Amino acid sequence: DQLALAHNRLHERAETIARLCSIIATHYLPEYLSPDLAYLIGQFHDCGVPILMRHYPYYCASLNMPANSKWPDVQAEDRHVGADHCDIGYRLARDWKLSNTVCEAIRSHHAIEQADDDARGYVAALQMAMHLYNRMTRNDDAEWEHSRDAVLAELEIAPQDLEEFEFSVRDALRQRGE
Repeated sequence: DQLALAHNRLHERAETIARLCSIIATHYLPEYLSPDLAYLIGQFHDCGVPILMRHYPYYCASLNMPANSKWPDVQAEDRHVGADHCDIGYRLARDWKLSNTVCEAIRSHHAIEQADDDARGYVAALQMAMHLYNRMTRNDDAEWEHSRDAVLAELEIAPQDLEEFEFSVRDALRQRGE
């Protein structure tokens, strides 16, 4: 079933990103970010995508191609269908009575500058995790160029230390059995 295949790809991606978020919170900002909350945000950040997939059969159609290792540009697909997976995910998270921090992180996970003060650090960890995931899977990472400076500032990473930071997070993920 095409929808099941797409959901499996979405779940696998969310799981890896959630683990990366937790590692970033655990090892690099434990006094500032909760690793459990970072993990939850990583798991649910794209929760609006399956809703759009259900209502718009061609939304994320590229997820159904078994040979496709690229993640679709969901922001472009949002514009195409006239709905935004971030806003839909935010509404869903509110309906589930998740914390305001989680809801705000879901809503602003593609726009750190729109995140409120409570969610901003989590959005930075999430955007870093998405960047690392994209590098690991060789997916398009164009969004990183727009958010890089804000993410580095929020996570207090000097630009010259980024490569070492990325290596240490990927290494921690490998040590956890990924």
